[in-house]
Amino acid sequence: MSLTTTVIEHDQGDPDAFRDEIDAAVTLALAVAGLLFPLASPILVLVKASGLVTDFFNWLVGTDDDLVGRSTVVLSDDDLLAYSTWGTIDYSEKVGGASTGLPYHFLSKAGGAYVVAFTVDRDPDAPKPDPGPVL
Repeated sequence: MSLTTTVIEHDQGDPDAFRDEIDAAVTLALAVAGLLFPLASPILVLVKASGLVTDFFNWLVGTDDDLVGRSTVVLSDDDLLAYSTWGTIDYSEKVGGASTGLPYHFLSKAGGAYVVAFTVDRDPDAPKPDPGPVL
């Protein structure tokens, strides 16, 4: 099994708020251009409808969310079986050793300071090992 983790960071709170402002400015600019060049109005309507101009300025200004990192982990059947029968580990941050209370079987690093923790559950639960004869 292959598992890809993508971590994305929001810029300035709500990137859609900036998108709306940029879209309003593009709408105004295209309306003025339509008044100045009436023959171009049908083309300007199509340009506005496509959304490409707004997308371009969003890209130019950098209001879209940023990709922090991506990582892929490949797990074999044996890995999944082992994780589903082992107990989890409590993740502790490296700085100060403070516990996050986040149980995990394996970690995936995505970007410099970002760690994504995964647990593997089995349904139905793994059979309990036979303790052997009681002496």
